[in-house]
Amino acid sequence: MSVPPEKRVVFGSTVEGLFIKGLGERITPALRERLKTDAGLDLTRIQPAYALDTWARALALTVETLHPELPRDEAYERLGTDLTRGFFETFLGRAVQTVIKLIGPRRTLLRTERNLRSGNNYTACSFIEHAPNRIETTINEPSVLRHTMTGLVREALLYAGAKNLKVELTRNDEQNSTWLVSWD
Repeated sequence: MSVPPEKRVVFGSTVEGLFIKGLGERITPALRERLKTDAGLDLTRIQPAYALDTWARALALTVETLHPELPRDEAYERLGTDLTRGFFETFLGRAVQTVIKLIGPRRTLLRTERNLRSGNNYTACSFIEHAPNRIETTINEPSVLRHTMTGLVREALLYAGAKNLKVELTRNDEQNSTWLVSWD
């Protein structure tokens, strides 16, 4: 079942994972204030859920502030990496981290929808297995956030034990992005 764009939300646990755990002290007072006034995200009072537009604005402000020297795509990838690392510092994240180390990269990737649905209400994934270690992965992540997903998937699969990992964005539009994910 597809969630219409206007009903898509990101849960507070995701906000906590990125901003409180993943970025922590890198959040300057100025960025904290901009997140509150320009994006509607008050880090002192994390809400149960945020509209996807609020999440996207918060990420854009964070990229502009923390990584102005980087190409935009690379800056968003870094936020995806920070989000994964921050999530793994939460209670639920520690449990997930233990499981993915046990099940390995392939099964971790194939569980992406389930894992991401703990952080939002809209993720849908499809997979085409070209080989056990070469999987085409499509996620209904809006185009502006696709590079965040690249960093998130890469970091999760590294935790799962992937070696010589490649996460290559091969197609994208306003609603879906496709990656060819491969490892040794």
